[in-house]
Amino acid sequence: MVKKRLVSFMAAIREIEIVSQAEDVDEAMQAFQQDTPDVVVLDLQLREGSGLDLIPAIKKTSTATKVIIFTNYPDSLYRKRSKELGADFYFDKSIEFEAMMVVISQLVSTRDWNRPIL
Repeated sequence: MVKKRLVSFMAAIREIEIVSQAEDVDEAMQAFQQDTPDVVVLDLQLREGSGLDLIPAIKKTSTATKVIIFTNYPDSLYRKRSKELGADFYFDKSIEFEAMMVVISQLVSTRDWNRPIL
């Protein structure tokens, strides 16, 4: 339900092109490498891995890509670890959906239009 709401919100912004959605770490990394988007929204809980596993590889490939963690794990240790690995933003799905939408809108307004958003 949260994923549908997120996709619906982003699809309503004409400047955003949703280039991929993935359910597991391998799918997500393949999608990232294919499109190298401006923004990646990751959950910590993925099939066969964690969003934490992807952050270093994403940042190594493209330091310009903004990584947003959007998860049900609000624990400060996850937040801290995400930041250490290179995540740019961390949002709790249960209470920070609107705050994340504000950040995505701000990123769109300052975006390099030669790169896709994921």
